[in-house]
Amino acid sequence: SSSADCIISNCVINLVPGADKALVFSEIWRLLKPGGRVAVSDILARKELSPELKGHLGLYVGCISGASLVGEYEAWLRGVGFQDVLIVDKKSDLNIYKERTDAEEKGGCGTPAVGSSSCCGTRIPITDKSDVANIDFNEWVGSFEVYAVKPADA
Repeated sequence: SSSADCIISNCVINLVPGADKALVFSEIWRLLKPGGRVAVSDILARKELSPELKGHLGLYVGCISGASLVGEYEAWLRGVGFQDVLIVDKKSDLNIYKERTDAEEKGGCGTPAVGSSSCCGTRIPITDKSDVANIDFNEWVGSFEVYAVKPADA
């Protein structure tokens, strides 16, 4: 414990089951030295996700279905004692997830998505785009950067 100066996470926490997310922030707190910093890039929900979005496997793999509310992230960080919490909306267009080229469709799992706004690095594996074609992802979620500091006297 108290062994790291900085802990970073790039689009991972949203893949943790909802009931365990608060534990992630407790563990980050435990591992950081006093004065240490946390820096997270993640997809966060602007509002409570609909059951359709939460239950969509392709959107889960694409980091959308597991998104937590912005307010939850802040509450978890402050709840364990972090200060100077800063949550920045990167204003990325997440609808680009729906724009797969034929080459990407044939590329298989793990094919890099050139120009993707996803912090996960790949586009959402949607086999039938019609089920999400009319959903504006930007209304529901966004790409955020999250920063916080463990107080020096902690």
